[in-house]
Amino acid sequence: MASNSKRGKSTAAVPAMAAGVLLLVAGMIVAVLYLSKLKHDRTGGGSAEVEAVEGEEEASPFAKQEAPVEVVPIEVESAEPEVVDPFAGLDDPFAEPSKSTSTLVPEPGELTGSDQWQSAMKAAGRAPGQLMLATEAREQGRPADEKTYRRRAIAALNEALLSTNGWYETKVRTYDPTDLQVRSIVKLRQRWTDQLAKLRAEDAR
Repeated sequence: MASNSKRGKSTAAVPAMAAGVLLLVAGMIVAVLYLSKLKHDRTGGGSAEVEAVEGEEEASPFAKQEAPVEVVPIEVESAEPEVVDPFAGLDDPFAEPSKSTSTLVPEPGELTGSDQWQSAMKAAGRAPGQLMLATEAREQGRPADEKTYRRRAIAALNEALLSTNGWYETKVRTYDPTDLQVRSIVKLRQRWTDQLAKLRAEDAR
C-alpha cells in the first residue's frame, strides 16, 4: 500500500516539472525575440531618422546658398542738352552792313506787327498789280497807259518808304541789327528802294 502511494506522487510530479520547463523555455524565447526586436529598432530606426534629417538638410533652401553678388553702380554723366542753332551754316538772307552796335531785342511782333509797317506793306503791295497792267499796255502798244500804270507803282513804293522813314530811324535802328525783325524790315525797304529807282529811270526815258 505504501509503495503505491509513493508511485502516485512521483507520477504527478513529472507533469508539473515538464510544465515548468516549457514555461521557462517559452519565457527565454520571448526574451530573445524582444531583445532582437529592440536591437533592430535601435539600428534600423536610427538609420531612418538619420536619413530623414539628411533629406531635410538637402531640401533646405539655405543648404546651398550662393555667395551674394556684388552690385556695382553705373555712373551716368549728366550733360546739359546741346543748344543747336537752326540757322547755323545758312547764308544770312538779311545780311546788311550796319553801324549800329545796339544789343536791344524787340518784343515778338513789335516791329513787323506795328501799324506803321503794316500800312507800308499795304501801300507797297499795290505796286505789283500796277506793274502788271503797265506790261500789258506796252505789249498792246499803248505807251500812255503804260506810263500811267508805272507812275502809280512808283507812287505806291514811294508812299511805303516815306511813311516809314522816321519810324525806321527812331525805332528800328535802336535795336540789335542782327535781330530777325530788324533784318526783315531793312531787307524789304532796300528792295523797295531799288525797285523805285529802276521805275523812275524807265519813266524818265
